[in-house]
Amino acid sequence: MTAEQYTTWCQPWMNSLIIKVLETHVQRHILIDRVHRMWKSKVNPMKVTPLSNDYYIISFTSREDRDYAFHEGPWMIDDHYLLVQRWCPNFNPWKADNQRKITAWIRIPDLPMEFYNVESLGMIGNMVGRTIKIDRSTSIYDKGGFARLCVEIDLQQPLPTAFTAFGEDRQIVYEGLHMVCFHCGRYGHQKHAC
Repeated sequence: MTAEQYTTWCQPWMNSLIIKVLETHVQRHILIDRVHRMWKSKVNPMKVTPLSNDYYIISFTSREDRDYAFHEGPWMIDDHYLLVQRWCPNFNPWKADNQRKITAWIRIPDLPMEFYNVESLGMIGNMVGRTIKIDRSTSIYDKGGFARLCVEIDLQQPLPTAFTAFGEDRQIVYEGLHMVCFHCGRYGHQKHAC
């Protein structure tokens, strides 16, 4: 086998994503139905191929559809995050669980109104991980009671449960992450099992 041949064999998969539902097993027919509803394209159908270890390859016929699915998340199925990554050659579903950077929604309850601006919300998100986007309703003050941010977090690092701003502790709530220990801050177990 030559490198040129291998590149040719990889070409049909370049518009594909690899997905897995975090923390739970979803039956194949349910996952396929939800993915088709979330990422439907009337013009360009997608193909869903199951792999081992609850991973799937989603093959798109258009780059635009693939980019929408990759960039417009985070996506959830039954209140669990859908891990979405670009297809990569030589993917091994039994070694892929080490990849634990995900985008997730966080909420900051009872945040004072002066913090509801793009600059301060971005800074708050960066204390947790890397700010990806701010919920549109949050950015225009429509959501009373909490701010909502999308951040990239590393599940292998301790997750902060709060931050301090001007002498006040502010709680951080992670949407859709059910296995966060608020004793040690690690993902993968809960406080009672720490």
